[in-house]
Amino acid sequence: MKSEYAALRQRMSDTGIGYAGLDGAWWLPACEPFRLPAYLADELADCGRAIFALIDAVTRLYHDDAPAAVRRLLGHKVPAHVRRQTDRSPALSLRPDFQLQPLPDGRIRPVVTELEICPSAHGFAHAMQVGY
Repeated sequence: MKSEYAALRQRMSDTGIGYAGLDGAWWLPACEPFRLPAYLADELADCGRAIFALIDAVTRLYHDDAPAAVRRLLGHKVPAHVRRQTDRSPALSLRPDFQLQPLPDGRIRPVVTELEICPSAHGFAHAMQVGY
């Protein structure tokens, strides 16, 4: 298994991916498939619909005449040099980060921890395709 893992990481690293000055795969890839319960597919699909609905709602609030408090919240900690110009087009692609949380009843719940919309997410997906 050790040599299989090293070969997998090498294939991914050979794609040229990197992040924040780290070359190659900086996560721990799985070397073999693992089973997830069938109900989780429906829950992940529900998460996807909810995430895109959230993005659409925030876009509408940002562009329409939202109350000043909402506009301040949407711009909180945004550096002054960042342009406030945005597009009304819907988001068509994103990569959410999930943690799978075990529940006391033995089920697993997906928890979204981060949303990646920038193109770098597609590079990581490509590296995983090559690796696997």
